[in-house]
Amino acid sequence: MRRKLLHDLLAPGRFLTSHGLATEARTSPYYDPDGYWRGPIWAPVVALFVDALDRCGVAQQTTALAAPLTSTDEISLS
Repeated sequence: MRRKLLHDLLAPGRFLTSHGLATEARTSPYYDPDGYWRGPIWAPVVALFVDALDRCGVAQQTTALAAPLTSTDEISLS
């Protein structure tokens, strides 16, 4: 079960974006990149997944998911 969940979560084009995990699958008809809960990433949700993936022992994915949230390359103040 864990392997299937991880595979689906981390599959290219599903939830992964250049900024982290989307809260709605990018392949979903409900996905809205400018939506509230149906598209953009939310730091608390990503933090929960980073912790969960770390507990699952997939450190490489954990680092990849946390990197966009901890990067200071682009900061929006609006």
